[in-house]
Amino acid sequence: MTSFTFSFLSILLIGFAQPKNYILIPKEHHVYTFNYNSFAKEHYLEVLATIDDLILYKTHSIIYDLFTDTFEELFDIEEEQDYSVNPKFVENENVIFVQQPGEFEFKVQESVPWHLDRISKRHLPLNGSYAYSEPRSCHRNSEVEIETYVVDTGVQLHTEFGNNQPTFLENFSGDNINEDCNSHGTFCSSQIGGLNAGVCKDSKLFAVKVLTCEGSGSTSGVIAGMDYVFKRHLQREKENPKVRSIMSMSLGGGYSRIMNRVVEKMVKTSDTFYIVVASGNEAQDAKNTSPASARGILTANAMDRNDKRAYFSNYGSCTDIYSPGVSNYGAVLDNKYAVESGTSFSTPILAGIMNHYLDMYPHLNMKQLKEKILSDATKDTIEGNPKNTPNLMVFLKRNDDNN
Repeated sequence: MTSFTFSFLSILLIGFAQPKNYILIPKEHHVYTFNYNSFAKEHYLEVLATIDDLILYKTHSIIYDLFTDTFEELFDIEEEQDYSVNPKFVENENVIFVQQPGEFEFKVQESVPWHLDRISKRHLPLNGSYAYSEPRSCHRNSEVEIETYVVDTGVQLHTEFGNNQPTFLENFSGDNINEDCNSHGTFCSSQIGGLNAGVCKDSKLFAVKVLTCEGSGSTSGVIAGMDYVFKRHLQREKENPKVRSIMSMSLGGGYSRIMNRVVEKMVKTSDTFYIVVASGNEAQDAKNTSPASARGILTANAMDRNDKRAYFSNYGSCTDIYSPGVSNYGAVLDNKYAVESGTSFSTPILAGIMNHYLDMYPHLNMKQLKEKILSDATKDTIEGNPKNTPNLMVFLKRNDDNN
């Protein structure tokens, strides 16, 4: 018997016998488990009240707590509610929002073999050096402890991480394989904290799996993973006020108001929580995608080693900055290495740079950190940059050394 249970944001993912799914947000803070055949009747709450074997759970999602009143705070309900989707399931005063869920995935453009060299240089040419290659050249400040969460396909143990292996935490992808079986998450992790490929060699890395071996996942799985990370951060900060947490998400899907509002609310709620995401690889305006179009976070576009916008990179006014994303070198499965391209790999580079910045400026919140990174960026150097897109290239220069 097939059933669906989702606790994120107290959102209900309803699976029908037909090939259409809907996300319903009930006003009451409940999560329901039921068989989809139960929806033969018109009103879902009436159905729930009449099913003998119905299991009714009350949950306490940390994301729910971000919205102190009702879920109307998440949405402009009068503007957004669309009863045409399936009227019989929203003709009820207890349902305040309906959305068809999308899928999230990553896309990789394979290309040829640089990235650490570029981020520590204002201008070309490159010289084959990286100023922060020593293991303790990133985390120097004993007054702050930075933890980085890679929300992706998981991670696999690899010699690239040496004695500083990432920690696998939880799996929300639904595939029950508690490690990386794709390479994407391992590659991203290596861009942050790898001994050879990493921007911040001594990163404290954690993997939360939300994408399957095929590199796809659901809105529900992604938000559940985000919920887990944020809840863990709040607990860690309570135990140790020095803790700062960065969440790196090299994934994306179609525009989701739910996804964007959750991301935005997280960084507004906690001054010690930071998010960086990929703009996407469809060569389109990122305003059409999520979480890239969310406000108040850092959204990465991709550039090549000649300071040209990557042909595949998304763009737009909701994106923030260019980072190397063509022919990046990193770790893949089975202790091997590869060269990959995509905004997926521009993103963890920024996560590594955020580690450096928080080590220098641990008092900054997400808004302030973003402003500092953008103000330090190299301006007007990217060729082929669309007019509506910030022409900024990431630049890493610590204020506590002479490099």
